Amino acid sequence: MKEIKDKGQKNIFDIFVLMIVVFTLCFTSVMASSNFINDSDGSKGFIQGNSITALKEKYRTQMGDDVCDDCDDDDDDDPGLNDKPEAFIFLVEPNPAHENEVISFEGYGEDSDGEIVDYQWESHIDGIIKNMASFTSDTLSAGNHDITFTVKDNKNAWSDPVSISLEVIENQAPQSPAIAGKGSGAAGEECSYTFITVDPEQNDVYYYIEWGDGSIEEWIGSYGYNEEISVSHTWDQKGSYEIKAKAKDIYDAESDWGVLQIQMSHYKSSFRFIFQYFFQQFIENNLYFQV
Repeated sequence: MKEIKDKGQKNIFDIFVLMIVVFTLCFTSVMASSNFINDSDGSKGFIQGNSITALKEKYRTQMGDDVCDDCDDDDDDDPGLNDKPEAFIFLVEPNPAHENEVISFEGYGEDSDGEIVDYQWESHIDGIIKNMASFTSDTLSAGNHDITFTVKDNKNAWSDPVSISLEVIENQAPQSPAIAGKGSGAAGEECSYTFITVDPEQNDVYYYIEWGDGSIEEWIGSYGYNEEISVSHTWDQKGSYEIKAKAKDIYDAESDWGVLQIQMSHYKSSFRFIFQYFFQQFIENNLYFQV
């Protein structure tokens, strides 16, 4: 009787041990299935860390791209999976440049795992200049600019800035024109006057002339910065007139007015007309009598 009892207890113990072994094998199998996935060739590939991204890639490989169009959506927003783009400045010229002078900017970007979708040029003096890779501008303020350039990729990552120094020289206007010519004349008679100015940067210049009778010469030129020019005008009426002239350089910086006061007389013109009339009559009469 005692032997039967001992044998029954031994059987129960053996069954208990067997259950532990079976449970252990099942648990090991489940864990293995969570860390391995069948490849197309029947082998098993290990997915490190049970990565969702790696599972997606396996799923895409086995099932095709069409069934997993949105698999990369989460990856695009994960900065840990994206390499930052890199910005390059190709040129900024001329440098130095004059105020109001056209300056060319050219830059580009590179991205090892995407594409460049945005650009930004910025000056520490004028702020953001442009959101383009290449452009021209003539509006930068005078001063020494720190120009920075950055690019952005299709995963919203901005590059580190690259920079270049740019000097924009303040443009100075030409001096007031000097006007020379006779201070008096006769109405109806063409009179000639000279104009000259000096530009500090030796830029070419244009002249704007008012003759005082409503007539104007509107920005004639261009002429050399120290070139003397001659312009003629005829006043139809006697009286006092004020000739005014100003100059501007090629960047539209205008000088102050230069002024010359003149007097036109009516009588000289009338006397000349009468003299010419009688002289013509005298010639004609002499020719008549000689015939």
